[in-house]
Amino acid sequence: MLDALPTHRVVQRGAALLEVFVGAGRDGGFTDVEAEPSTPALASRLEAEGVVLADGQRAEICLAVDGWVAAVAAGLARGVALFIDYGYPAPELYDPVRRRDGTLRAYLRHRVHDDPYVHVGRQDLTAHVDVTAVERAAAMAGMTHLGTTTQAEFLVGLGTQDLLQAIQADPATTLESYLAVRSALFRLLDPSATGRFRVIAFGREWPADGPPLRGLDYRLRR
Repeated sequence: MLDALPTHRVVQRGAALLEVFVGAGRDGGFTDVEAEPSTPALASRLEAEGVVLADGQRAEICLAVDGWVAAVAAGLARGVALFIDYGYPAPELYDPVRRRDGTLRAYLRHRVHDDPYVHVGRQDLTAHVDVTAVERAAAMAGMTHLGTTTQAEFLVGLGTQDLLQAIQADPATTLESYLAVRSALFRLLDPSATGRFRVIAFGREWPADGPPLRGLDYRLRR
């Protein structure tokens, strides 16, 4: 859900932060239009996270995450909220070398590219999640940060190895079904695929002296 929220595109031009809007091109298509930001909250978000964009660097800022996280927190009286999506803490997300062009991507038929203006209405647009913004929004909503890990470590901490061994030992399990389950699990654990997804846990009225969540326990044991 987090990566599907609307995001603002920005670009740093010298000392000025500009927003990238959508305009009409001469060929009847769409084009980028740089102008003054639609809201000062864009610069405030970067400043709050200690982010300074390099000249010419592009980035995405999702202001909608604050309200979305607050809505989730409002429905939680006592328990744990787990957010699983791909993203990075602010220093990594806005790295001026590795992500100078931002993270906005388009997906069409399981293929990824970086042109949001082709196949309009038939492709998915997404941008990486700002984990720092999610954690700050949760704190503002009164939730306690219980930990952040990767999907691979979280699933291993939940005991996926024991589960796989139990499936293999079950007399009803065929070789074909076992290999299918193992292949699916490995895709979830693969650090070059979904295994690198972030798992962020927040609690409400969660005992501070209680045992850690099993999914987070793996990182603590390492």
